[in-house]
Amino acid sequence: MELLVYWKRHIVLIENRAQMVTGETWLKHYNEIMINVAENKDFKKIPQLENIPLIKSIMSIFHKLKKVTRIKVHLELPNPDMSRLSKSLKEKLEEDQIQELKQDMFNPNGISKKEEGLPISSLALAELGYKKGSVYIEGVGKNGLEKHETGTKTAKGSLHGFKNFIKGLRANTKTKEGISMIQAIELELERIVPLDD
Repeated sequence: MELLVYWKRHIVLIENRAQMVTGETWLKHYNEIMINVAENKDFKKIPQLENIPLIKSIMSIFHKLKKVTRIKVHLELPNPDMSRLSKSLKEKLEEDQIQELKQDMFNPNGISKKEEGLPISSLALAELGYKKGSVYIEGVGKNGLEKHETGTKTAKGSLHGFKNFIKGLRANTKTKEGISMIQAIELELERIVPLDD
């Protein structure tokens, strides 16, 4: 499995191989590898990855429901990404030195959908990948009560020439082609995981 670490945004790009990424098995395989390494090397901590969901996969469910009655989300810091909607909550968590926050928001009369509210800020952070596991959203939709578990499908992109670039990466990244591919990777990353809302 080829991993490219994009330090600027603390994102790991994973080469799409059919045997590794069917469903979300890539994350399971990665975590198994890291746990084995940690046990063999007696590491106290291991890097954990959480998928960045498809664009607006979480927010679209929130907005399509007429009334949202429950949201369950487990937020986790730190990543440097933030959007306009998530900025204030991320800064508050950092200010209060909170690395993880489990939320179970409930109101049978409906949770606020205000842009500056806690529900939207929490879901915006989750959509940027600041979450552990799935996000649960419950509410009233077109057909009555709806329950959604979302945010588990990883954002995926496509880059032509990526495989050849990976093969030659160890040799030389300062070539004209290498610089072009790095720029293409950054552009594709911005397309599939945009920072701005």
